Amino acid sequence: TGVDADACILKVQPGSGVEWARVIGIADEGVYAVTDLVPFADGSFAAAYNEGCGSWTPFVSLYRSDGGLAGTVALSDSGGFVHAADATPDGRLLTACSAGWWPEIRLYWIDPRDLSIEDTRIVTETCGEVRGMDVDGSGTVRLCGSDDGHPWAACVDSEGGLLWRETLDGQGYLAGVTATADGGACFCGALSRCGLVVRYTAEGARTWTRCYEAGGYSSFEEIAPSPWGGYILSGSTSAGSDEMGGGRAWI
Repeated sequence: TGVDADACILKVQPGSGVEWARVIGIADEGVYAVTDLVPFADGSFAAAYNEGCGSWTPFVSLYRSDGGLAGTVALSDSGGFVHAADATPDGRLLTACSAGWWPEIRLYWIDPRDLSIEDTRIVTETCGEVRGMDVDGSGTVRLCGSDDGHPWAACVDSEGGLLWRETLDGQGYLAGVTATADGGACFCGALSRCGLVVRYTAEGARTWTRCYEAGGYSSFEEIAPSPWGGYILSGSTSAGSDEMGGGRAWI
């Protein structure tokens, strides 16, 4: 989200800088926030974003490889907030939304060819928000976020059926997720004032939990497997912040 509450998407080429920029919402007074981008093999991509302020409406727009707008669809006419999106093995687009004032988390499967919504499933009826999502090659979906201020993680099958879910004790959230080679998942986020990493088996058994401190308030937002078999994590920490309270990147 940039100037005047509009949202900006940039395409950057290595060595040559910004190829093009597109602004969502420049023609009206709405407040916009892009939450995720999903690329497709032909160079086109989808943008998941929200319009509103306090009361939001979730949208998905499809863009051509040159940044031209190909189409837009509203995911819900009763409010909500789209937090994450990913491509599925069958070429569809999957988005995860908090469903407005209702205590639900919904998944929307979208056909990128015409932006038709092909299916909608309620994953959980407990209050919470989605902050991260990953879809593996089998279509299994791993989700994470915050439930009334507590970290939670879940896994659903390719049809949206809930396989397992766990809410952790303590204040915090989970925001990043990556699948593991054995079918499990590793999540990252924050717990109290520490960066949090949690690993689960494919059946949803928690195998280990680690908290990492960098001083001050620290959190992780993204996780990826490393070449040596561990994980690379990125986030921020307030350790060493200036007087204005700005944080520092933390890897």
